[in-house]
Amino acid sequence: MQTVKQKTRVLSVILMAMSALLIVLELLPYGIQIRWSFVTGEITPIDYSYFDLSLFLEHGIRAPLCTAVLSCVLLLLNALILVIRDEGFFILILIVNLLALIAAALSLSSAVIGAIVCVLLAVQLIVGLVGCSYIVRWKRGK
Repeated sequence: MQTVKQKTRVLSVILMAMSALLIVLELLPYGIQIRWSFVTGEITPIDYSYFDLSLFLEHGIRAPLCTAVLSCVLLLLNALILVIRDEGFFILILIVNLLALIAAALSLSSAVIGAIVCVLLAVQLIVGLVGCSYIVRWKRGK
């Protein structure tokens, strides 16, 4: 039978792998699709990466960059959970994950990568909730 320490380690490795996959998907150049309207009346869809600073600096579109930064923070926090096994730290990860999910939903467009990013963040949130509830239940029963 696995101990709680082993289960939290497995949980954190799963969450780290999902965070790494999120960052790889967000680095792809066609994660966000924005439709620009030009003076001629022509509407042209242009694809961007989540990490593209031109959206943030030139056009004021903040949600994709917020999603990308919060995904990097999630990867760091999921790596730190291997060292810090506190239920408060799990709750911090859940809050950051929820904020990243909200930012990803705000930047959701017709791009397939954006939908995959939203689904992965939702699955990561559910896995984190299950893991956090397990740890809290274990500590209360101890």
